[in-house]
Amino acid sequence: MAKKIIIREVGGGSGMLEPTEFNRQAVAWAAATEAISRSAAAAFTKGKRKNRTYKSGPKAGTVERRIKSDLTHRLWSDAGELSGISFRFPVHGIFREYGVGRGATRATASHTLRSPSDWFTHALDSKEGELADLVADYKGGQYLRILTGIYK
Repeated sequence: MAKKIIIREVGGGSGMLEPTEFNRQAVAWAAATEAISRSAAAAFTKGKRKNRTYKSGPKAGTVERRIKSDLTHRLWSDAGELSGISFRFPVHGIFREYGVGRGATRATASHTLRSPSDWFTHALDSKEGELADLVADYKGGQYLRILTGIYK
């Protein structure tokens, strides 16, 4: 009779990379992805030329910045190990991505002056393979051990 023993790793990876090297490369990946997105947003020919401050209404005093000026990334860690990456940009960046806004929906956008631009999706698509390889190099051995187990 086979007995399966699952080895549970607590913190750290067990692949080819040390935690500090994994963290360093993941931070570099996030910065490079942000730079590609920022460059794509800087190429917009339509839209804000400078930051806008609302003068009245519910948003009075709020500053709405250009997408390229307000694009940032955030990193999360758990016990010293990088566990998450997020990107933040103004809400109108999504409208620009889908080519919608001011009453134009995705269905009607082709009949307006708005057009979709995959400024952010393109950056993620071009860099996702690198991130997948990085995580596999760091965590690959851990997942292999957990899935394989030991049989007697």
